[in-house]
Amino acid sequence: MEKIRAEHEPLPEAWPVHGDTGYRFGTLVNGLFVDTRNENPLLAAYHAFTDEPTDFDELLWQCKKLIIETSLYSELNWLAHTLYSLTRGNRRRCDFTRNRLRVALAEVAAAFPVYRTYLRANEPASAMDRRHIDWAIAAAQRRLGGSEATVLDHLREVLLGEGEAEHMPQDTRERFLARWQQFTAPVMAKSMEDTAFYRYIPLLSLNEVGGDPRSFGLSVAAFHAANATRQRHRPHCLLGTSTHDTKRSEDLRARINVLSEMPAEWEDCLLRLSGWAQLYLTRTPKATWPATNDIWLLFQTLVGLWPATPPDEAEREDLRQRVQAYMRKAVREAKLNTSWVCPDNGYEEALEKYVDGVLRSGQPSPFADELQKFTARIAPFGFRNSLAQVVLKFTTPGVPDVYQGCEQWNFSLVDPDNRRPVDYGALATSWNRCVRSTRRLAPASALGGTERAGGRWPHQAAGHPAAAATAPREARAVPRRGLPAAAGGRRRRGTRAGLRPRARARGGAGGDRAPDLDAVRRRRRGLVAAAVAGHARALRLRQRHAAALAPLAQLAHGRDRRHRHRGIAGPAGRVRRRRRPPLRHPGGRGTRMNILFATPECAPYVKTGGLGDVSAALPATLAAPGHDVRLLMPAYRGMKVSGEIGDGVELPAYGPRPAAQLVPVKTENGVTLLLLTCPALYQRNGGPYVDAGGNDYHDNAVRFGMLARVAAQIGTVHSPLTGWMADVVHANDWPCGLAALYLAQSRLIAPHEPTAASVMTIHNLAYQGTFPMETCDLLGVPMHWRGMEGVEFWGQLSMLKAGLQFADAITTVSPTYADEIRTEAHGVGMHGVLQERASRLHGILNGIDTRTGTRPTTRCCRTASAAAT
Repeated sequence: MEKIRAEHEPLPEAWPVHGDTGYRFGTLVNGLFVDTRNENPLLAAYHAFTDEPTDFDELLWQCKKLIIETSLYSELNWLAHTLYSLTRGNRRRCDFTRNRLRVALAEVAAAFPVYRTYLRANEPASAMDRRHIDWAIAAAQRRLGGSEATVLDHLREVLLGEGEAEHMPQDTRERFLARWQQFTAPVMAKSMEDTAFYRYIPLLSLNEVGGDPRSFGLSVAAFHAANATRQRHRPHCLLGTSTHDTKRSEDLRARINVLSEMPAEWEDCLLRLSGWAQLYLTRTPKATWPATNDIWLLFQTLVGLWPATPPDEAEREDLRQRVQAYMRKAVREAKLNTSWVCPDNGYEEALEKYVDGVLRSGQPSPFADELQKFTARIAPFGFRNSLAQVVLKFTTPGVPDVYQGCEQWNFSLVDPDNRRPVDYGALATSWNRCVRSTRRLAPASALGGTERAGGRWPHQAAGHPAAAATAPREARAVPRRGLPAAAGGRRRRGTRAGLRPRARARGGAGGDRAPDLDAVRRRRRGLVAAAVAGHARALRLRQRHAAALAPLAQLAHGRDRRHRHRGIAGPAGRVRRRRRPPLRHPGGRGTRMNILFATPECAPYVKTGGLGDVSAALPATLAAPGHDVRLLMPAYRGMKVSGEIGDGVELPAYGPRPAAQLVPVKTENGVTLLLLTCPALYQRNGGPYVDAGGNDYHDNAVRFGMLARVAAQIGTVHSPLTGWMADVVHANDWPCGLAALYLAQSRLIAPHEPTAASVMTIHNLAYQGTFPMETCDLLGVPMHWRGMEGVEFWGQLSMLKAGLQFADAITTVSPTYADEIRTEAHGVGMHGVLQERASRLHGILNGIDTRTGTRPTTRCCRTASAAAT
């Protein structure tokens, strides 16, 4: 029979059935491959990325109340009306109103721990049904309070047929019980499987029919105990790992389970993927679409679904269409941003655009490259999980069930994806290959001494354990890098599956004398044991590898306070630290570097204060020893420049910023001036920061966010300047502060690519560039850096704080000023950040340049060089 049971719910022994359809076994065997030790790290990563609650009990209760009050509203009204009519006939209970009864029914149904009970009006309730009803009544009383205790007691009496309910009309009560038990089952199914499983998604492989995401993995002892119980009571129960109703196929779940063994690596991959995909987000005045919870769902699905080898164009297009359909169904089932009843076309179009952007074929895709790299790394472990899962299914007590198409590798999603037509031709080819390999291992006489009947050997017959056990994974080659020999690793020449070829028996016609039957059976048992042992050895190797990397893991999880600015948000607002990989140019004295000086003003072109003078003198001073220095600044209205003007470089639109150009101008002092030309942002009447009336421009965040992003881009391998990438990006004051954040984000997204070091110079700490936090969406500031340890400053975004938090080195105009700004009296609210970053703060006393009025000392050059190391 098909019945979805809770973990604590046994199948009644009095039922005359062999067992159920195997959902429970699928949950048990899947839990074996989930690392129970990493539940908290994975939940922390999920909460940090999505900001979703991790209390599944509360979320499930909310989903049940939603289903009861919407999809099953009419059924609840019928139950309330019928219960009210039963109550009206009892003089002790007739004062209960219809509304109080309705509230009690809804609360008890929401607290029900199983799908349904099996109550009859003319029979006493079983002990198991009584326990479940008492459980639900007690849970409802805790939520409703003691004032509703009498109503709940009355409902318990009606359900169990006790107390005042003994004198009620039996036919009416029987109809009530039937409808009540038909009501609790869809409440559980629609709320848990079809709603909560799409909202609560730390590890998708746990969100399966018959499973419970609150059970994070299973011990080997518990698995053996369940097998022993099945052997005693239901030895012919089906063992199913994939069905027409499962949310994901068994092979896809097996690969996702690997993420439970490497939560830190998964989080790193997630951040890199989300960084590459930020371009495809849809930003609205109220929110950014799609939601981070849906992005987590998409990325974890892609990691489980993406082919281990790079797909061709046709495969990638087919994959894109399948994922589009799946994500549309998933967000509608979640019923948060859209639903089946009231679809939100705007959100669904934004989601479709996002999926299309990251999976579109026919063009280079850093996102797909990163996904392929990570998938290729974890896929071999997923294959081993699948093989071990098949071995267990065919060797534990019960009847193995193979869902259509699962004879080969099958990476399918929820229906209708798992109900696609099966390629029986490919299965037949795989079957024949399996038969040939089995025939070489043992002739027909070894499998019972019988001759072929109808042109088939006994082990070729459908359903034979030998064929079923070998057919599923013979069809396609398994990646063998790192596998033990018995589990598919390096083969000896002339062997299959790590076994020696069967020696030709001496004597007999052609040497075909059959070996002993017991020997053949021992060989097969040895093959199964070797596969399981190989998987166990792989697990032990991974555990030893994880133990060896424990110090690095501690560093990555934020236990080294010295690298706070490298962090990503973790649990309780903490920051996980990361060291920046070495640059291709280590810097230092005698090393020629590419230095980008980013500034909002520079004399004699535009000047409002001392920053303009420093911007004119310092680049020339740095260029004198031979460094290649380029100065980046906006092209304001009315600017007059002299020098050799080169060809402009087009900068495409990004998020809220329009398209722009970088126009190089070779000046007389050897510094190349890079003019950021964008008439929509910079060609205005007024100064660099304020309009002609002295008011700040309303879009200053976008104007200088664009300047900072372009500066950071020049410091990466994706620099728009042909053949030139900065080794050091020198950002000046708050308008360029976000450049340090963008560079830090690039290191997280692509840790193995060279990225420039960043120097942040404070000219006047009082000007901090604060904007509403909603601006973070426009500027692409990641969610994990929007807290107090990121860019948040008294509930607002501070561009200056972004530079102080994430720059590799911080400089000021004098040693005295560097000391002053670390005090509360002169720190303008930033003294705490500067105190924590004191080891990176350098006060540099400027000298006098008789030519321009200012000239930085050579210590500034050494500071820029030190930042690159």
